[in-house]
Amino acid sequence: MEPITFASSIPTFYMKGEIRQDDNLITLKVPNNILTFIPLGCKTDTIPVNQISSVGSDFYLDFKNLVIGVIIALLGLSVLGHISSFGDFIMGIIFTAVGAAEVLNAFHVYLKIRNTSGETVGESYRQNKNSNIEGIPFIIFDKSKAEQIASELNKLVNQNVNDVNVRIQTEAQTDRLVSAIEKISK
Repeated sequence: MEPITFASSIPTFYMKGEIRQDDNLITLKVPNNILTFIPLGCKTDTIPVNQISSVGSDFYLDFKNLVIGVIIALLGLSVLGHISSFGDFIMGIIFTAVGAAEVLNAFHVYLKIRNTSGETVGESYRQNKNSNIEGIPFIIFDKSKAEQIASELNKLVNQNVNDVNVRIQTEAQTDRLVSAIEKISK
């Protein structure tokens, strides 16, 4: 698997996370930040392929953030409609940009990698009082990358399961043996 880079937050789009495979290890680098826009290094996890039990992606819309973002963006646009000074123009641009970023941040994509002990690799995010979202965050524009990574990791997990499955290995050896005997007898 080739290394795949992704952005995990719109305000810190310049901070890229990365997922790569080295032999039988998957290395995950996810950027950390404070208050969603102040960079603070990155978190690195390394997982053996044989310790991954399932991989999937999750997409959901945070309706509350969507509504708040639309309200802030509309407030910024209304300020831009009644410009009386340069300060009003700057404030309108800032409110509109923050509102647009909040609308885009309302769409959440997570890559869920569960290990054999049942833990989800990545962070846990509180969706509401009753539930948490776990996984590696992606921005909405990188949803296809999350699905591609999930597909590639599922192939690796499936290949690893087949490699250690005694029945499959025995059948393969038997087929090779029968094939060799048929060649010799002809």
